[in-house]
Amino acid sequence: MKLQEMLRDYIRTSKNNNGLIEKIYVCKISWDSPHTANLVWELYKNFSEPIDKISFERELEKILDNKRYFETCDSCGIKKASGNMNGKVCHSCMEKTGIVF
Repeated sequence: MKLQEMLRDYIRTSKNNNGLIEKIYVCKISWDSPHTANLVWELYKNFSEPIDKISFERELEKILDNKRYFETCDSCGIKKASGNMNGKVCHSCMEKTGIVF
């Protein structure tokens, strides 16, 4: 998954009136049943002082390296949301082997 897709689909921010980031949220995926994903926006960090773009990019690196949120598939080598993984293999790779979710 490309960085821009991960940012668009799994990361949200809350900004103050000056456009500086005050909070970062990350989407957590769980599965209520095989075809029913449950998406929850979890507060990753609430900053005591708003952060600038450089600080935000550092936080993004931490989020993307945090296995609670994202993991790299052992089969295809692509980083995916942890909720779209089954062990160390992503759902896309598992579907290619005939497994249906």
